[in-house]
Amino acid sequence: MRKTFTYLLIAMFLCASVGFAESVSLDMDVDDTSVGIKINIDEDVNLDGDSTVKTTVKSTISEETNDFKLIYEKTENGATTLKILAPENATAQIFTESKIKFHSAKIPTVKSLPGGKYYIIKITKGDKKFIKKFEAKKGMAAKLWVKSLGGKPADVSIKVSVKEEIKVQSVSDCEMDSSDFDELLSQLKAEDFSDDKKSILQTAVKGNCFSIAQAKLLLLSFDFEDDRIEVAKLLYPTISNKSQLFKIYTVFEFSSSKDEFKEWVNGQ
Repeated sequence: MRKTFTYLLIAMFLCASVGFAESVSLDMDVDDTSVGIKINIDEDVNLDGDSTVKTTVKSTISEETNDFKLIYEKTENGATTLKILAPENATAQIFTESKIKFHSAKIPTVKSLPGGKYYIIKITKGDKKFIKKFEAKKGMAAKLWVKSLGGKPADVSIKVSVKEEIKVQSVSDCEMDSSDFDELLSQLKAEDFSDDKKSILQTAVKGNCFSIAQAKLLLLSFDFEDDRIEVAKLLYPTISNKSQLFKIYTVFEFSSSKDEFKEWVNGQ
């Protein structure tokens, strides 16, 4: 018993040397011949009784463009959330990738989400809207500020003289007439998602041709550059006056997009 009592005193002395705190624990294993002592020290340790060493790791990811600002911050409880903070009083809708509505509310709004998935964010205010796909990163809080809402595409009517109209007909008899084209363009503008627009257009190109002016209007009904490149390739075989194809390039915002489409055309 004297030996055990001696070891106990030693153990108490060791604990005192690192400071009594919740971060220090003591395990003892005593038998007739020996005593095993194990001192467990967590991350927050009082080393000298006056100061505490604490390690805090923060994880932050940010992305910012002219249209939006997005910040991801690691959450302490491992939750995954999306908080939309601007523009205030606009309507925010969250859709799954399969376009099922998940949430709808006025901004500012916050929503807990299953992590590790992508969601489509649609924000509308009056006749203006913003649509983009974002990732809900596991265990992180995402904060989104939308700085720019795209305007509603203006209704454009094509006016041609009788002489010009005859010239167009002589180029191609399959070109879609103005009334059918206006109806097609209205259908595209009514859709919010590019996949739905493409589905309509894939049907429309069968058995129809389009002028350069019509092709440009169809391309401008798509909000994103990648979609415009894809649709331009779809429309290319149906363009009746390919000698004016250079006018198509004005719908692309980036030089890289123009170069990609030019290179694709040259390979046809």
